[in-house]
Amino acid sequence: MAARSLGIPVVTTFHGFTGGGQRNRAYEQLQRMAAMRAAAVVAVSNVIANDLKAFGVPHDRVFHLPNAFAPSDAALARDEARRTLGISPGATAIGWVGRLSREKGPDLFLESLRLVTTDYGLVDALIVGDGPLRQETEALAATVSTGIRARCVGYLPNAGALIPALDLLVLSSRTEGTPVTILEAMAAEVAVVAYTVGGIPELLGVDDGYLVSGRTPASLAAAIGTALDDPTDRQQRAKRARQRLAQHFDTGEWIARHIAIYAKATGSSPLPR
Repeated sequence: MAARSLGIPVVTTFHGFTGGGQRNRAYEQLQRMAAMRAAAVVAVSNVIANDLKAFGVPHDRVFHLPNAFAPSDAALARDEARRTLGISPGATAIGWVGRLSREKGPDLFLESLRLVTTDYGLVDALIVGDGPLRQETEALAATVSTGIRARCVGYLPNAGALIPALDLLVLSSRTEGTPVTILEAMAAEVAVVAYTVGGIPELLGVDDGYLVSGRTPASLAAAIGTALDDPTDRQQRAKRARQRLAQHFDTGEWIARHIAIYAKATGSSPLPR
């Protein structure tokens, strides 16, 4: 409102809607209403873009622009990352990274591990993150008794640098935008299992990861089992995902698109479509 009163164009970016309680849903409705008056609205996934258009945001002001990613020099080597996380030597490491909240689905991840019954040798399952469901998540991790060592390691600064320690990254989110964690895994050549929510299918093709259409622990467990069954296929998918990252999620194009959107918002030039 202050910007509009001064004649300054507003550009806003939507990274996702989490739903949840009544207060949070009210805030999200206010965000949608504010977007109606914005000069340009960036949506990081087609799902978000379509939501905003359906709400009534003018179509010509909504721009679909997924997140981009540049591999960081801060990423640790695999052996160092595994030592940092305390992963047992020779173990297969499955990781989950995110805020411990309902929309991120840590419960779905741990419930799925309880259904992975095939013997894969020593398996470490790590939950990296903190949040309101920390206590419940730790209690649920203690019930995973299939031979998988599940544990919460808490919040770690720059957790993305530790992803090379993993053999498999699992996202069990109930809702998502365009998760940077997946981009970090793609850069590290770590295979990904994830539900097909939000912008995740835009990041990974069917041959680049393990996409799960069902929103159940059983469907997630089946995909995890498939990934663990065939290490060669898992590594090939991870390699293709890294190539896809370089081809489609380069930061140079992402920056250029943002500059063009800002130029259109200020009326200085038309947006190339």
